[in-house]
Amino acid sequence: MTAAWNRKGVGWVRRISLKAGLMATIVICWLAPIVTVAVLAGILLETSYRQSVRQEVERAAENAMEQVQMRLEDAVNNSKMVSYDGTVRSSYRWYMQEGVGVTLYRAVNDYLTHRFSLDEKYKAVFINFWDEDIPQSYALCSNTAGYEVRLAFREQTDGILAVMREVDTEIRFLLLDGELYMARNLLDSSFTPYATVVMMFDAEQVLRPLAELGGSGGGIAHNQIELEEILANGLRLSRVGQVLVERCIAGWK
Repeated sequence: MTAAWNRKGVGWVRRISLKAGLMATIVICWLAPIVTVAVLAGILLETSYRQSVRQEVERAAENAMEQVQMRLEDAVNNSKMVSYDGTVRSSYRWYMQEGVGVTLYRAVNDYLTHRFSLDEKYKAVFINFWDEDIPQSYALCSNTAGYEVRLAFREQTDGILAVMREVDTEIRFLLLDGELYMARNLLDSSFTPYATVVMMFDAEQVLRPLAELGGSGGGIAHNQIELEEILANGLRLSRVGQVLVERCIAGWK
C-alpha cells in the first residue's frame, strides 16, 4: 500500500514537474522576444537621444560662434570707420597746421563719445597719437568705471604702441593682464601711420553667446555665492544632469 502510494506520489510529482517546466518554457519563449525588443528599443532610444543632444549642442555651438564672430567683425568695421571716415584725420591735419593740441583733443573725444559711448561691446575706446605732445583721447562706454579702465589701459599703452609700430594697416588682437584689446593704426593721406585706435572689449558682452552655450542656465560668476547659484540653476535646467565650468577670459591672468 505504501509502495503503491509512493509510486503514485512520484508519478504525480513528475507530472507536476513536467507541467511546470513546460509552462516555464512557454513563458520564457513568450517573454524573451519582448524583453529583447524592449532592450533594443531602449538602446536605440538612448542612442537617438544622445545623437539629438549632440546635434543640438553642435547647432548651439555654431550659432554661438557665429554671434561672437559677428560682434568681432562689427568691431573691425568700427575701427575701419575711425580710420576712413575722415573726422580724426581732418582734426589731426588741422592740428599739424595750427599746432593747437587742445582743439584736437576735444574734437576727437567728442567724436569717440558720439560713436562709442553706448556700445556695450567695449569698455572704452582710445586713440593714441604717435606725437607724444598730443594728449590721449578716449571714450568710456556704458557701465564701465572710468578710473579703473583708464588705469588698466595706461599700464598697457607702451606695450600696445610698441606692437603697433611694427605693423602697417593690420589689426591686432591682444590679451593683456586679463583684458582683451583690438588695435589698428590710423593713416594720413600719404598712408603713414599717425595714431592708433585701441578698443578695450567688454569680454562678458562679446563672449556672452559662448557663456550661454547650450541654452538656459549659463552665466558668469564673480564670486563663490554667484558660482553656487549658477551651478544649482544650471544643474536644475540641464537635461543630462551636467554643466560645463570654465575660467572666464574676463578674469584670466
